[in-house]
Amino acid sequence: MQVAIRAFNRRDLIRDISSILSAADTMVTDISSRLDEASDEVSIRLKIRVRDYDQLSELLSKLGSVPNVLEARRLKEGAGGVS
Repeated sequence: MQVAIRAFNRRDLIRDISSILSAADTMVTDISSRLDEASDEVSIRLKIRVRDYDQLSELLSKLGSVPNVLEARRLKEGAGGVS
C-alpha cells in the first residue's frame, strides 16, 4: 500500500512521522522524499504494510495530525509519485 504525505519542512518532521509508523506497528518497505525549496514543502511517499483498512484509516488520521502536515492520503496502486 502506498501513502503520500505533504508537509511544510521543519526540524524533526521525519522523526515524528517515524514515531507514528512505529507505534502503529507498521512496516515501511520503501520511502522517498522530495523538497521543493521554493515553497519549503516536502513530499514523502511511503510503501507500507498494514493489517487492514481500519489500521490504514487510523494511521492516515494520525499522520494528518502531525504539525506542519498538510495532507496524508493513500495512493492508488501503481501511482508513480507524489502530486
